[in-house]
Amino acid sequence: MDISNSERIRFSCPSIPYDISALQNKIYELLHGCQLSNFGKHVTELETRLAGLLRVKYVRTVPNATTGLMMVLSTLPKGSEVLVPSFTFPATAHAIMHVQLQPRFVEADLDTFNISVQDAAAKINAKTSAILGVHVFGNPCHINELEALARKHDLKLFFDAAAATGAEYHSKLLGANGDAEVFSLSGTKVVSAGEGGFITTNDDDLAQRLTWLRNYGYNEDRSDCLAIGFNGKLSKLQALLALKSLEHMPENLAYRRKLAAQYRNRLEGVEGITFQTATVGSLPNYFTIALQIDPDKFGSSALEIQAHLDRRNIESKRYFAPVLHRTSAYRAFASGDLRNSEQLAERSLCLPLHTRLREEEVDLICNELIDLHELHHRRKSSTASVRLQRGATNDWMPASFEIPAYAPHDWATV
Repeated sequence: MDISNSERIRFSCPSIPYDISALQNKIYELLHGCQLSNFGKHVTELETRLAGLLRVKYVRTVPNATTGLMMVLSTLPKGSEVLVPSFTFPATAHAIMHVQLQPRFVEADLDTFNISVQDAAAKINAKTSAILGVHVFGNPCHINELEALARKHDLKLFFDAAAATGAEYHSKLLGANGDAEVFSLSGTKVVSAGEGGFITTNDDDLAQRLTWLRNYGYNEDRSDCLAIGFNGKLSKLQALLALKSLEHMPENLAYRRKLAAQYRNRLEGVEGITFQTATVGSLPNYFTIALQIDPDKFGSSALEIQAHLDRRNIESKRYFAPVLHRTSAYRAFASGDLRNSEQLAERSLCLPLHTRLREEEVDLICNELIDLHELHHRRKSSTASVRLQRGATNDWMPASFEIPAYAPHDWATV
């Protein structure tokens, strides 16, 4: 089937209710209630539901995950170092810098794409105050090993769980790990409010500080400002959307995992493609389906494949490229050998995966990749055959002649 002129296959779509009738009365009541902010009943209900679902003592909603990260990191000693993967979204490191801390970049594991426990252990020094792990693409970190490492060195352990709502580690939903985990409710996430986020923790003291910090530093009756705080409020309207999205999380997760299995069944045997490996004992939420592309074996680079898919009306993403320590903002913080992180940034490609994506569209995407790979190898075989003939006759073709290698921009006309 030719999809070059068909409707574009989107990389992601928000997991929110598209039938507004289910929310009409509540939205009407909310808009006529003269208060859209300041921790109303929908925010409280959302926090209560999340705490029960994730089996964690405290949930604090925030306007976005970046603010949530800044809030938990602001509790660390100023000027201290935070171990953080270089293969992550810039906001992870931005949060560290904005609260006057220093990032120390840690290598990634090539299979899970997550922070390397071994490299983190090697980079702990007298200035280290915390480890900030990232559940990359909704794939949980090696949580038990990181918790043991943090305990051994008396460090705080936080997790950037922005993309990981609904993911499981040893049969438990993420949320109660480390000292705190920070989740996103933005438009691309499994549970969405359009924008927003939430922090989970079992730490009584941290939960109390977060209550003050997200309300400009005020104590509960606003009789005193106890800390230099944030505007950390989630609006009631966003909370209402998140509550409705949360209702559908189980079936949304099941459908995402079904599509992920379909991608694997179609592409796992294609030379040059390897999938992100689920961490042992975990069940990812499949925020996306992430591949590594070996350009020599596949025949095209991740960048070339992305350009080809774009011409075929298919959106894809190359997250975290360039890797953070290679960017202008963070080049000065490069630390040691980070070749795995650089390889992941160069070779990773994320394909569409969301609840409005149809199974036949997954097949179309897979067909594009398979055809692209096979075209390269047909041309490669043809080139090898011509070279063999030239070697046999040695005089029918100039020695400098080469059949051009496959160029992705030619594919649209094939």
